[in-house]
Amino acid sequence: MSEKEKKAEGLNIDKKTLFGIAGLLLVILIFVGALTQFLPRGEFQVDENGSVIAGTYTVNEEFRLPLWKVAASPVLAFTSSKASVGLAIIAIIVLVGGTFLILDRIGVLKYMMAVIVNKFENRRFVLIAVMVLFGMFLSSTAGVLEEALTLVPIAVAISLAMGWDSLTGIGMSFV
Repeated sequence: MSEKEKKAEGLNIDKKTLFGIAGLLLVILIFVGALTQFLPRGEFQVDENGSVIAGTYTVNEEFRLPLWKVAASPVLAFTSSKASVGLAIIAIIVLVGGTFLILDRIGVLKYMMAVIVNKFENRRFVLIAVMVLFGMFLSSTAGVLEEALTLVPIAVAISLAMGWDSLTGIGMSFV
């Protein structure tokens, strides 16, 4: 394989994109950190089931978050007691995304999409209903919520192959 072919394979992120994403995340962090200095925080009381008790909202007088916590929040988020849920979601998204990458590289994904497009060529609106119901089924049985992000490229590709725009594909994957 030549150097040019190796570069054409896979995801290529240049330094400009990487610094742009990091800069955007830094701006969001500063904005949200500034909001914690001005907006008062409070809390509801909850019962033993974890349900909110109506009318029990109280404002915390010490509402300002220390600036060191704002700066350290990316690290604190992954060292908290509830970080395992976020890490599990990230791991599932990476694994599903990797699975789709492998299926795409060996040609299975293109074959599956061609079969779907040919099968529903004359019943285009049935395809929308099937994809939406499939997403609902995954969400209600397997708890696939954030993980639906990995289904967007497939839904958009099918949508474009059927002659619709990319927003239809995004709608099919998230509705």
